[in-house]
Amino acid sequence: MGRRRYRSRLEIIAEILGFCREGSRKKYIFRSVGTSGSLLKEYVEILCKAGLLTRKKWVYTATAKGLEFLRMYPAYKMAGAKLTELLK
Repeated sequence: MGRRRYRSRLEIIAEILGFCREGSRKKYIFRSVGTSGSLLKEYVEILCKAGLLTRKKWVYTATAKGLEFLRMYPAYKMAGAKLTELLK
């Protein structure tokens, strides 16, 4: 397994939420997203507190608010890339 490129906080959040659309256990999120256990715990706590992710027993699921974030994220990412290009 090669090294992953640097990802922004929002990219990691989008990956976690995308993986949890239908519900997922933490260990599967960990394997899919590829972060450290402590970092994943921090992100999951933040997302739950923000109302983007919910936990029922061992399963984490993206909320309607989390799904809305995922819907809007590609436009945000594209706008950020355009701004970066303008600043070069």
